[in-house]
Amino acid sequence: MERYNAYKDSGVDWIGEIPAGWKTAPLKRALSIFNGADYKPYVDDVESNNTIPVYGSGGCFAYCNTVMHDGESVLLGRKGTVDKPLYVKDPFWTVDTMYYAIAHEEFSTKYLWYLSTRFNYEKYQYGSALPSMTQRDLYSITCAFPTLQEQQAIADYLDEKTSAIDSAVKDIERSIELLNEYRQSVISEAVTKGLDPSVPMKDSGTDWIGQIPAEWEIVPLHARASFSKGLSITKDDLVKDGKPVLSYGQIHSKTHKAAGIEKDLIRFVSDECPALADTAFANEGSLIMADTSEDVAGSGNCAYVDKQPGIYAGYHTIVINPSASIGGKYLGYLAMDANWRSQIRSRVSGVKLYSITQKILKEVNVLVPPESERKAIADYLDEQCDHIDSLIAQKRSLIVRLKEYRASLISECVTGKVKVPGARETETEE
Repeated sequence: MERYNAYKDSGVDWIGEIPAGWKTAPLKRALSIFNGADYKPYVDDVESNNTIPVYGSGGCFAYCNTVMHDGESVLLGRKGTVDKPLYVKDPFWTVDTMYYAIAHEEFSTKYLWYLSTRFNYEKYQYGSALPSMTQRDLYSITCAFPTLQEQQAIADYLDEKTSAIDSAVKDIERSIELLNEYRQSVISEAVTKGLDPSVPMKDSGTDWIGQIPAEWEIVPLHARASFSKGLSITKDDLVKDGKPVLSYGQIHSKTHKAAGIEKDLIRFVSDECPALADTAFANEGSLIMADTSEDVAGSGNCAYVDKQPGIYAGYHTIVINPSASIGGKYLGYLAMDANWRSQIRSRVSGVKLYSITQKILKEVNVLVPPESERKAIADYLDEQCDHIDSLIAQKRSLIVRLKEYRASLISECVTGKVKVPGARETETEE
C-alpha cells in the first residue's frame, strides 16, 4: 500500500513513527466519557415497550424502554472485559460495567472506535480478579490523530476491508460447523448401522435406535462394564505436576474429543494427595464420564482413555470400565451418538445442573457388534475423524491468521504506517 511522503517520531512506543502532518494527544482531546447505569428500573412490564437495546461488553443482551444516548458512540469496558470496545450508532442504553464515549468536533467516532481496538489495555487496567479501567487512565492514553478528512477516509477503508475479512471468517466458521455435523453423522452411522450397508437388519426393540444389524446384540451397559467414582477433590487440590487427572470441566471443554484425551486438558494432583484412590484410576481403554452438566445436551459427555498407563478420574466424574466383550474405543464412539445419549438425557434430573448417576448408566442399553466388527468400526472412525479434524484444524488456523491480519491492518492504518485511498495528506509547515 501507499505510504505518506514524510514521517516523524511520535514519541510513543505503541505508535512509533507517524506521518509528519499528524499530531499526538491524550484521548481526552478527542472524546468525553460517561458512565453506564443499571437498566432494570427501565424495563417495562409490557415487553413490546422495551425497544432500546442494552449493551454489555459482549454486545446487546437485553432491551429497555429508555434511551441513554441517541447517536454514535464508542462503548468502553469499565469492569470485566475491558479490551473489547463496541461501536454503536443508534439509540442505546449501556450497563454500569461500561462507559460510553462521545466524540468531540473534528473527530470521527468510527475512527476512534478502530483506534480503541488497538490500545494496550493491560498496561492500564487494575484488579487481577476483575480487570478494571478508570476514566482517568482511558483519557490519558496517547493517540495519533490525523485530520477529520483522513480519519473518515481511514474509517471508510477499514469498514470495507474488515467487513470482507469478517465475512470470510463467518464462511469458514460455517464450514467448520458443517464438518462437525458431518463428523457426527459418520460416527452415528458407523456405531449404529455398521460399515456394510448390505447386511441383514433386525428390529432393536428400542425407540432410540430402530433397526440394527442382525448379528448385533443390545444389552444393558451394566452387563458389559463396571463403574466407580472419580476422586473426591476440588480445584484447590490441583498442582502443576504430579498424578495426571481429568475432571468434568475438561470433559466439557469445547476442544475435547470423546475418542481421546488432549494433552492440554490434563491436570495434576500431588503424589501425596489424600484423596487418591485406586478405584478412581481409569486404565487405558476405560471411559471417564462427567456426572454433572449445565445443560441436558452435555449429559453423557465423556473421554476415552487412550494413554498408557491411564489417568485418574477427577471431581464430578464416573469411571466406566468396559469388558473385553464391548471394547472401550467402540464404546467411546457410541457415547458420541445423539440417539444413544438420548437414553441418558431422558433420565437426568436437575434444573440448572443436571446429574448423571451410576444407576442411570447401568440402565442404558448399548449396541454390541461382533469383536472383529467393533475393531473395524473403531479403526475406520479413527481414520475418518483424524481426516476431518485435520481439515477443521486447518480452517481454524486460517481464522487465526485472518484475525491477526485484521488487527494488523487496523494498527497500520490508525498509526499512519499506510496511506489509505482517499486520504489527503496534510502538508507540513516548512
